[in-house]
Amino acid sequence: MKKITLLFGVLTSVLVSPQLIAQDSIFDLKNYKTTNYERSSLDLQFNLDESAGKSNSQQDYQVLQKQASSNFSANLDLNSTYSKILFTEKEIVEYGSTLAIMEKYSNNWNQRIDSLTNNTRQISNDGDYQFSGFFNVDRYYSASNKNYFKLGGDLSVEMTHSFYETKNLQNVTNKSIGRPYYYSNLSFDLGHGHGRIENVEDAVEALYILNDLSKNGLLSRSYTENDVKTLADKITLIKKERFFDERRYKMKSMKTLVSLLLESNLIKNESVEVFNIIADYHYFAGIQPRSSGQKLEYYLTPGLSSSGGKVSDNEIDNSIYGKLGLSIAYNYSRPISIKWHQNFNASASASNSIGVGQSINKENSDYNHKSTTTGFNGEAFAAYSLGYFPNTRTYFSAGLNAWYYYQYSKYEDDESQNQFNLSTALSLNAYYYLSERLRLSGSFNFNFRDSEVNSRLSENNYWSNFNQNVTQGFNFALTYFIF
Repeated sequence: MKKITLLFGVLTSVLVSPQLIAQDSIFDLKNYKTTNYERSSLDLQFNLDESAGKSNSQQDYQVLQKQASSNFSANLDLNSTYSKILFTEKEIVEYGSTLAIMEKYSNNWNQRIDSLTNNTRQISNDGDYQFSGFFNVDRYYSASNKNYFKLGGDLSVEMTHSFYETKNLQNVTNKSIGRPYYYSNLSFDLGHGHGRIENVEDAVEALYILNDLSKNGLLSRSYTENDVKTLADKITLIKKERFFDERRYKMKSMKTLVSLLLESNLIKNESVEVFNIIADYHYFAGIQPRSSGQKLEYYLTPGLSSSGGKVSDNEIDNSIYGKLGLSIAYNYSRPISIKWHQNFNASASASNSIGVGQSINKENSDYNHKSTTTGFNGEAFAAYSLGYFPNTRTYFSAGLNAWYYYQYSKYEDDESQNQFNLSTALSLNAYYYLSERLRLSGSFNFNFRDSEVNSRLSENNYWSNFNQNVTQGFNFALTYFIF
């Protein structure tokens, strides 16, 4: 009961939305609707950690002892993500994929010389390869109706491997090789929704450009609400195209935007100052996506997952799970002003699952164990965040979220297990564009988690585990946007 009370306390606190600043009077971002919005992106993240060391020691006490050691380790992470989103009056389509590669390697050597001579070398290698993809379609009944059918899905495939070897001076070698293991998951979302969330970052960019032109005395007249919308719609059309050759995009977009300002009599002639202001706001790899609106959706979540591979040199496990669940989600996003934005989202889900597993021992043909597992999962989540955009290349945000999870599993022979998890977290995020396509980002997270696991192994054999922990973490990343 204490966990539920804490969860509702957090939900109540995040619903209190601060009114930090009045909406820009010349243009209401909340009511802007995009015109055939389309975006695509491809980014590459690379991280390499390496460390090496060497030490020597000597001790002369009854027996002379000398020891030398060296170590080397390296971690490689490579991640590439492609995503695309299409907005029309009757349909919103999103899809994308991610490829992630992780390799860890270490080599440790130790030598000790005394009355006996020992020489030990340890080598280990671990790898994790993941591919995932998703799609989501919201199909509206009509251009003016806010009711829609929802269809979505996720597919993920993961494979892991490991290698470990120890060798001493007498050439005695212990190895643990391979053990490749795979995981796969396929799930769908089938349901209905009401409402719509529009992307408004192009209108934000238009406001930045016109405000800056006005402050620097470069406008020939005061701009109107219609001028903001016209420029925003033109920016949307320009950003539909992607060029690997950046020069082609710059020439086309600059010509289009300056021509529009001239045709609208907002500027009298071209100038270096006009060019610089447009370039300053338009060419950074993307203004952080901004949205406006709210929607409520409810949908079924059928799914299928499987796993398999070696758990030891002689034993192989395979399992397959099917599930059927129901989810409800609410999303709310509101631009308070051109520089302030708030988001709130909440969701709840419940599902039943059944799984079949099989374990085979290659050295014992009579060993073939099959098992069946049934289960129930329940989950609730809520999050609130407040973002600040001082300009188009800088972003700060603070957020609070709460997550509650319950799982019950029943195995054969009257074995069962249930677990509860409650997590609350505070997060801080920021980024800065070092160049038009290179972004430095950082985040800080402070998390409190309370968990409990109760297991029944037989009629008179129970055990429970309670755990509370507080964690915090920092993360920094460099992201290069290919286009």
